Amino acid sequence: MAEEPSNGELGRRLDLITALLQDLVGTREYLEFQRHVNHRLTGLDADITDERKAREANLKEVRAEQAAGRQTARTALYTALGTLLAGVVLAALTTYVKLGGH
Repeated sequence: MAEEPSNGELGRRLDLITALLQDLVGTREYLEFQRHVNHRLTGLDADITDERKAREANLKEVRAEQAAGRQTARTALYTALGTLLAGVVLAALTTYVKLGGH
């Protein structure tokens, strides 16, 4: 079985690999990569902003629909209560007249 390299040997190998990679990736390539990354991030930021605005508009629409539903329910309740009250008053007046209270 092969002997494992020491930490010092691994450090030297890492330094050598780093030096080789620095020669492969120059400043021009790095800057181009950074521009590409910045362009992508700007696009993602715009997409997130558009999505947030769409969700806010949707939420406003849902809230407006809920408010309209509540208003409809209140109107129906008040109509039913008004009809019931009119019936009770009419029944009371009819009873009053029938019992001879002219």
